[in-house]
Amino acid sequence: MSEARLSDKAIVIHPDDNVAVAKATIGKGTLLSSNGTRLLVTQTVQPGHKIALKGIASGETVLRYGEVIGLATSPIPQGGTVHNHNMVPDTRGRRKATEIDPKPVRFRPSSQVPSFQGYQREWGGVGTRNYVVVLSTVICSSHPSQLIARHFEQRFQDDPHFDGVIPITHQEGCGGEKGEDIAQLMRVYNGIMYHPNVAAVLVVGLGCEESNVECVQGCHSSLPLQLQTHTRGRVRYLTIQGAGGTTPTVKQGIEIVEELVERARKYRRSSVSAKHLLLGLQCGGSDAYSGISANPALGRASDLIVSCGGTTVLPETPEIYGAEHLLMRGAASSQAAEGLWRILERYKAYAAALGGELDENPSPGNLAGGISNIVEKSLGAIRKAGSTPLQGVFNYAERINRSGFVIMDSPGFDTPSVSGLVSSGANVVCFTTGRGTPTGNPIVPVLKIATNSRMFHHLEENMDINAGTIIDGTQTLDEVGRHIFETILAVASGRHAKNEVTGHREFALWRAGPML
Repeated sequence: MSEARLSDKAIVIHPDDNVAVAKATIGKGTLLSSNGTRLLVTQTVQPGHKIALKGIASGETVLRYGEVIGLATSPIPQGGTVHNHNMVPDTRGRRKATEIDPKPVRFRPSSQVPSFQGYQREWGGVGTRNYVVVLSTVICSSHPSQLIARHFEQRFQDDPHFDGVIPITHQEGCGGEKGEDIAQLMRVYNGIMYHPNVAAVLVVGLGCEESNVECVQGCHSSLPLQLQTHTRGRVRYLTIQGAGGTTPTVKQGIEIVEELVERARKYRRSSVSAKHLLLGLQCGGSDAYSGISANPALGRASDLIVSCGGTTVLPETPEIYGAEHLLMRGAASSQAAEGLWRILERYKAYAAALGGELDENPSPGNLAGGISNIVEKSLGAIRKAGSTPLQGVFNYAERINRSGFVIMDSPGFDTPSVSGLVSSGANVVCFTTGRGTPTGNPIVPVLKIATNSRMFHHLEENMDINAGTIIDGTQTLDEVGRHIFETILAVASGRHAKNEVTGHREFALWRAGPML
């Protein structure tokens, strides 16, 4: 019978927990010792999966992060595995937080706020990249939009001041989009058109779609005056029906983009305060280590950005469900707490209308990685937000207009969530992953942070930072958090993220209504 220290084989996150998370495979019959007590492993435990530290009776709560993650559905012996075969989520205690107790933010003196090299824009914000975008308003104009951008491929690889011409295409824009769907689409378009990473944009439409160029132009009247005054010259429009077909559309589009490129290439980076960082906090392909390593380390970096006067944005509403009480308790105001409860209840109704429940959220990859249910997943996911107070809640792709930590309503599906973050103004995104997700974004660098060393080395081409060193015991959360923060500054200043090197520039949108 082999014997080892519990701390060498597994991780206990909180002193109240009655489960530990295996660092690596723990064989049946292994004897684990901790603080003078011994625990016999009665079943083989896979990496990332949970082992009972004591016997858990049927109906008794299972604790991880010091919080209830579920109820045992049968007796679980000490040393046995704990997963969705013998535990169900427990969200019966969900309720609005009646009191808030925010921790005050310790802001750095302005003299101690670091800087990065960014593009200052007249229409607002600071860019971390300098693109010309060819934006399709509807799937029908996707092909000519791609052909126009393709004409400029490879032309600016050696230009230190210009990052290229990028097409942004999608499958939306018609099919009966009305109400909130069309409003949401307009928020996305405006978010791209006035993103600080976009020096100029050509909007390409078909001519008869729901989201036609007249609709896009009409939405300018609702925008801040600062944006309206910087439309002329840097935002141009073109339709296939107006141009006379695909070929003349491409020809005219290339001529227009040539002019826009010359405009964009005049911009230069300059030193700006880190308060201009607007960081998206995304996770995808999570495993049981996400809430132990990458997510809390990113939370440390989030706190550093907020202390500089910057902004961090937590998306993925269904992956807050079950952990919302912690964010609401730490909200800066009752309005912010109420805003979080509102979007969660709205999302519950949205899922129910489609025959779903938020309890169904964990994906097959999440389950294989050791996450048992949505509550456990959410308790780990919210750790990306750090410890600063929640300042406000925004709709999908709504422009973020305040500093500090905020939440944006979005699905848990990674790609449309990142698209919403970028449309809200994020100029850098950090994306934690335990299973390995390579996806990026067309106009904003997406830093990938691995939760475990095995996956990092297996997918090193796609991973920027290895937070698995926390699991390995070679670095602390603070050390990795500081490394993430410094890498954000470097990437904001122009260093390429792995998604940019490998060409991952995925883009997708969230659609709430029916397709007609």
